[in-house]
Amino acid sequence: MKLSGAPIASGLAMGTLALVGDILECRGPSRRGDGTDPEREWTRIEAAFRRARADVDASARRLEAEVGAGIADVFRAHGLMLDGVLASGELQSELRASDLDAARAVRRVFRRLAEKFGALTNATLQERRDDVADLGRRVLRHLEGDDPYALARVPEGAVVATRRVLPSDVIALAERGVGGILVDALGEASHAALLVREKSIPTVAVAGVFDRVRDGDEVLVDGYRGEVIVAPDEVTRNEFRRRTAEYRATLVRCRGECREPARTLDGTVIGVEANLGTRRDVELAVDNGADGVGLFRIEQLYLGRELPPTED
Repeated sequence: MKLSGAPIASGLAMGTLALVGDILECRGPSRRGDGTDPEREWTRIEAAFRRARADVDASARRLEAEVGAGIADVFRAHGLMLDGVLASGELQSELRASDLDAARAVRRVFRRLAEKFGALTNATLQERRDDVADLGRRVLRHLEGDDPYALARVPEGAVVATRRVLPSDVIALAERGVGGILVDALGEASHAALLVREKSIPTVAVAGVFDRVRDGDEVLVDGYRGEVIVAPDEVTRNEFRRRTAEYRATLVRCRGECREPARTLDGTVIGVEANLGTRRDVELAVDNGADGVGLFRIEQLYLGRELPPTED
């Protein structure tokens, strides 16, 4: 079976499919049946938000070291969003107005906020819906004490299929070493899309893919053409293996050629300079053959640390 969609991150991947769900959407209501009161549930929510905030801060620091300050700023913004939701009073109102427990109140408020962003007419603001959902799932992880997306059980090299992929998912999936990602829908300019490209995870958005495949299916993912082959025959599989080998050989060749001078067809040498903000940016620029520094983002010396830098 061949599925066509939108290419989000280029690359080729083949592997066994792993379906994962979404805690923000899939869990049913949980009510305060043990006699707990709203104040106790609010204390649980505050603790979960503190731990989620710590997660976000740790992700920002790790991303700044791995891929640069630009992507790390996304998670710093997430931290501010968490602070805003907690201070808004919506969660406290939800607890007082119903007999729901902390987890259900969090789920309801974050769903409502995500729907508000999704209903906006501005496409850029609509994509913030995924950021809101991501934060809700982070908080729920600490309230319910489990892995909300079953990411810890995704085997290395698997191709993940999900209804939605969020920025924190990409970080976790990259650490698991997944081969590719299939998602129902994903904006090309969304934070998750930026991350899958930074992490070089072949990703294709296919409408309804979560309901069209099964856990354990063999799949081939073409992140260039936006195509997915489910249960390929031997001829298709072998052809894809050939393309994958060529793709990997091209990557190796490019890693060598990127250090050579960039010349136009008439022999003019063009300098290729990098934008730098962190030590990791410098390492990437040197590793990829940059000729110099085009822009040095000095503000990252301040934003990427707890205290201002010294004169040295």
